[in-house]
Amino acid sequence: MQSCVEDTELLELGANPLIRTVSSYSTAARTPQAREMERALRRQVLVAREAMERAARARRIVSSFEVTRGRLLAAIGALEDAPDLVLVRRTAGHAHQWPGAGRAQRIRAITQQVIATVRRPVMILDTRTVARARVIALYDGSAETDKALAAAAEIAERRGDDGFAVLPLADDDEKAHVLGIRAGETAAAHGHRVRILPRVNANVVEIGHAVSRLGAAILVLHADHKLLAGEAFPRLLDATDSSVMVVR
Repeated sequence: MQSCVEDTELLELGANPLIRTVSSYSTAARTPQAREMERALRRQVLVAREAMERAARARRIVSSFEVTRGRLLAAIGALEDAPDLVLVRRTAGHAHQWPGAGRAQRIRAITQQVIATVRRPVMILDTRTVARARVIALYDGSAETDKALAAAAEIAERRGDDGFAVLPLADDDEKAHVLGIRAGETAAAHGHRVRILPRVNANVVEIGHAVSRLGAAILVLHADHKLLAGEAFPRLLDATDSSVMVVR
């Protein structure tokens, strides 16, 4: 079952006479209209539905789609028992490109609330780049990144990719070398090939720069990894155009 929620809190903004919007194409402030906002949401729903139906057909999965209306954070709470995978679509690129810090903070809060609430894999999906993206597992040798490594191998296999990449998170070359050997052996034991990337320190700035240089990516992280704590994860999303798969 694929479900899409029209956020009533967002629609209510169209009825507030104090609200003004600024387009990315024009600096002229204007009052939003409720019907216009509803049409924009429906267009996003149509795009999401078509993308998910294409993916389901390609993988021969029987699927259905429903649209509901309500408060988004309440709907997120209802996802706790979601059966398979929850998608959060990135619709507007980096947070610093979105008009107004309030919107960026809200999207960050929604994304983190989904990850904290849902006990299933969550994918933050950038539909502009995911088709050509390479799968990259962030790896520091911890139990969390061992699980992410296994998930990356499964994702690459389902996509029909010839292996996947591993980004060692290490502060020196010796440790990175050990991590690379360990990751390669783990992948080979399950019949997968890996490309070991140059190491980076385990901070979001360096990871963001490294991933951006590589182009479009699907980063694979475990939900309990420290990179998902506090402001680290939103900063990582800001630094790349990547999709992110959060596994359990």
